[in-house]
Amino acid sequence: MSFSVRVVEDTASQMLKNISENLKAKTHQNIQAIGLEMLRYSQNICPVRTGYLQSTIFFVAKADLDYEFGASAPYALFVEMGTWKMAAQPFIRPTVEAYTSAILDAVVKAVMEACKG
Repeated sequence: MSFSVRVVEDTASQMLKNISENLKAKTHQNIQAIGLEMLRYSQNICPVRTGYLQSTIFFVAKADLDYEFGASAPYALFVEMGTWKMAAQPFIRPTVEAYTSAILDAVVKAVMEACKG
């Protein structure tokens, strides 16, 4: 017994190609928007004495769909985590916690947009 299959019209291949091309761009666009919100939020809750720590908070794209969020001030970790002389004044962790679901929603939204074509 044998049988054969002949594809008359293939619409799935083009749709998959469009998804592949659009998904990275749409995901990057959506996450960049969330990243800007995260940056503003963390700057608002960051403890300010001179303003230097606040000015070093960043959200950057390191590679395709690879992002980094933090602060580059040499003492940022001590403010975030505290020391034996100073209580923690977190500003990075609360931001990540506040925006985790927004990041996931941004990825889901990008997938949905990419599927629409």
